[in-house]
Order: sequence, then C-alpha cells, then structure tokens
Amino acid sequence: MSAADASKQTKASVLTVMLVLASFMATLAPSVQAVGPNQNDLNSGGDLPDNTSVNITNYIFSTTYSGNGELTWGDDNDFLKVALNQNQGLSATLSFPSTTTFSNGTTVTNQFQIGFYNSSLTFMGLAGSTNPVSLTTNGSTSILHDGMLYIDIERVSGSGTWSLDLYKFNVGSGTGGNGTGGNGTGGGGGSITNCTGNGTTNPDILEPNDSTATATQASILPLSCTGLSIDSINDLDFFEINMIAGVTYYTNITFTHTNGDIDAGWDTAGGTFLDSSTSTSNVESMQVTASANQTTFLDVYPWTFGSTTFANTYDIEITTDNPGGGQTFETVQVNLINTTSATLSFSGLTSGTTYGYNHTYGQEYMDGTQTWANSTSGTFTASGTTHSLTMGVQTNGGESILFASAGLMSASGGSLDTDLDSLYIEVVENNVTSSTSGEIELTNLSSSVSYSVAWLVLDYDEWSANFTQSQDVNLAINASIIDSDTWNVSN
Repeated sequence: MSAADASKQTKASVLTVMLVLASFMATLAPSVQAVGPNQNDLNSGGDLPDNTSVNITNYIFSTTYSGNGELTWGDDNDFLKVALNQNQGLSATLSFPSTTTFSNGTTVTNQFQIGFYNSSLTFMGLAGSTNPVSLTTNGSTSILHDGMLYIDIERVSGSGTWSLDLYKFNVGSGTGGNGTGGNGTGGGGGSITNCTGNGTTNPDILEPNDSTATATQASILPLSCTGLSIDSINDLDFFEINMIAGVTYYTNITFTHTNGDIDAGWDTAGGTFLDSSTSTSNVESMQVTASANQTTFLDVYPWTFGSTTFANTYDIEITTDNPGGGQTFETVQVNLINTTSATLSFSGLTSGTTYGYNHTYGQEYMDGTQTWANSTSGTFTASGTTHSLTMGVQTNGGESILFASAGLMSASGGSLDTDLDSLYIEVVENNVTSSTSGEIELTNLSSSVSYSVAWLVLDYDEWSANFTQSQDVNLAINASIIDSDTWNVSN
C-alpha cells in the first residue's frame, strides 16, 4: 500500500490496497487475516484482528497474562483489548527476536511497537524504539482508559514472532489510569505521580522498570514510594534522577531483611559509580552530592546468596538538602488532541518569570519521507506554577503518523524541556470477508481532493511461495495476482 504526498501539484493521492485471498481463508472468521494455517496469536486459534473494525477479543485475567504471536508482511497489526476498572492500570512488555533468517539465507531486522487506545479508540500512547518494548497506563498524559484498553501490536519492520506480558496493577487515588506515549525527551525531568504498591511480592505498580531505558522517573522530589517489590531473582528496579550541581541527594530503602536481602547502587547515565549500599540490615542508605548537572540512575536489586528464588517488598524515599527536601523542574507536555490541534501544558513554573517556547508539527508517510511545518516561537510570563497553550495543526493527505513537538526555554533562550506526541492517521483499511469478496474503507480524506483506489487480489499461497524464494515483494505480486482494478473517488 502506498500513499502519494498530497503536496504534489497533481492534487491526487494513490492508495494501493491488496486484498489477500488464500485457500485456507475460507475457514477463518470474517475480516480476520491469518498469515499461516498454524498461527495461534495469544492462544486465539489464529491471527489476532488486524484492525478495530471487527470484533476484538477481550482478554480476561486477574493480574498477569502472557502469550506469543506473529507479525509478518501482510499482517502488520495484532489487536486485543483488556477491561480495567477505575482503580486499575496496565503495563505491557513486548519482546521479539532482533533478526529473522529465512530458508534462503536472507536476514531481516525486526522492530515491533505497541500502542494503547481507550474505548473510544483515542490514542493514549506508543512505544517502539527498544527491545523489549514497554508501555504502561501509569503515566502523564490526560487520556483515560475509561474502562477498556485496546492494545495494538504493530510491525514496523522485519518479520517474526513476539512475546507479550501483561500486568494489571492498582492505582489507588493517583493518576495511574492515564495513558503515556513514552515520548518525552525533556532535559528537566519528572516524577511518577503514583507509586503506592499493594505490598505483595507480585510485580509492582512501577513495572516494567528493569533497565535504565524503562526507569521510573524520580526527579521531582521529595518522592516516597511504598509497597514496592523485588518479585524475582532477576528483578531490578531502576529510578532516574536528574541532579543539579551542588545539591545533595539522599535515599533510604527499607524492608524486612529476614525475608531477603535487598541492596542498592547509584551511578551516572554513563555508568560512573556514585554510591552503593550493601548492608545486612533492614535499611539501605545512600548520599550523593552532584558535582554537575547530570542524569543518574538508582537501582534496587536482590542479594541472593546463591539462592535460585527471591521475593521481598520494600519502601523507598528520595530527598535533597533543599528546603523541604524538594526539587522541581520546569516541564512541557504535548497532547496531540486530533488532526487540527494540540495542547501544550507547562508545569513547575515560577510565578512572575518570563519563559520562551517553540512548537512545530510534521508527518511521516508510509514510504518513510517526512514533512515539517516552520517552527513557531513565543514568550509568556507565568502567573502561577502552570500555563497552557493551544497550537494549530494542518495535515496533508495520505496515511501517516502526525507528530507535534514543543520546547520550553528560559528568557535567555536556554533549553529547559522538550516533548513530542504522535497520532496515527488512518486512510485506508481492507478486509477479506470471504473467499470471494472483500471490503475497502477510506477515512480521513481531504475535501475537494480526487483519489484513485487501486486494488489487487492475490493468491496468498503463490505470493508466499514466491516471496520465500525471491524476497522481492513486487516479483511475488506479479507471480500471484488474480485480479485488479482502479477506482476514482471524489470526496
């Protein structure tokens, strides 16, 4: 499928749709495309739905659920949903092989991503630049899961299997029901808004935070978390603290030593040792005076004495020698509401202080090309600790990812924080409804623009056999095409 850039003077976009029909599809549920006859995504007995226009399986479980699946060419998405009550949040961890090697010796690099949507299919968050990929509802954006969370496992590149681990947690009175895209790129820092665990040795509310890439944000201080857990011999809990030169930082980790020894360390983002605590008491304490503005990571881990199992709970507090033990940062948060507007929310401000800001937006199309609008700059004088603005957005035609980016600066122009949000713009969806028919749905079309919809019907068995040998999509299409046509559409 390809979408022509609407900025071309022809004012026409070509949307190419492939309706893939195979001999085994007649036995499948309507509108669900399977990649292979033995596919069994998350024990569903076949391929999970490729889009939300069909019935999506609701996975029911009390605390945790794990399973495997597969993504490949022609099967770019796997959708599922999970029901949550108002006091619950959900974390998801997706892992996959970094490469896949085919029988002819060709090796492809894999990257999959995971997205959250609420019951209205409003975008909540996206993560996909790492492996494993982790996403949690316990974040900072303003979109609530409202009782039902849709999960989209998406193929960015490559082809292969995936493993998904889901964990429900209680969010108490905090904001854990909100979504997060994990897109913040700020240099200031933030803190988790709710870190009260349930005091059991199950995975806690902050999971996944087993690496520096998924560390719990802990830069707005003081921070006090209770009822957390080291749930296994392999569990590590990382906390990210951005330090200011000259400030002294303290931490106390308390637990019951007789239930298992917990130790802690503190290092810079570059791995330089700052402090550690490895006592045999019920408290581990550390103290670091920052010699420079820097990002650091505090890690809490089990000391197992050669044991093969481990589980214990702990509390942690992080403070400074500032008045009240606190620390704040000026931050900006971008929330891309729809294809026409986004909100910028500034926090941690000093009343009466003048700040600068800039923002821009852009689109990335199916072929990887990007277009960006000119950046807009401005200033405001804070009348309190928070401030908000609305930015307008204009989109071009074509299936794409819409981005909105913003920065917060001091009056002298020094960068304080940046943030990025994204929204997927769906244009064309196709479904095989039987062995002899299919459906094409067009959405988000631009008014007064003419489109051409080109569709192909392929014999999937022929396509798969040819592609396995040639590793050339076009050759495989030419070898397996059954029928095709082009329709002109005016909006």
